[in-house]
Amino acid sequence: MVNGENYPDPTADSAIGIAESKTEAKKRKIYYLMQNIRSTCKLAGFELVGSVYVTDANGISYDAQAVSYEVYMAKKNHNNVENVQPLREDT
Repeated sequence: MVNGENYPDPTADSAIGIAESKTEAKKRKIYYLMQNIRSTCKLAGFELVGSVYVTDANGISYDAQAVSYEVYMAKKNHNNVENVQPLREDT
């Protein structure tokens, strides 16, 4: 990333990298949460049928199944996980 005078801006690059790693960490948590929910349902003799939405501590909601699938496909294709889009933000 460069600043207004076209010089490299390592501070901005660092901030973006930190934000992306936090997003990827959140996605991984949702992925493992969904694995646990599916396993628990299977052990109890149930099947997960509907959508699952989760809300983080900041009030941002995510479609857990979509995020889980995105992480699964990224792992399968050996790609980095991209930014997840929240469904809504409670204010």
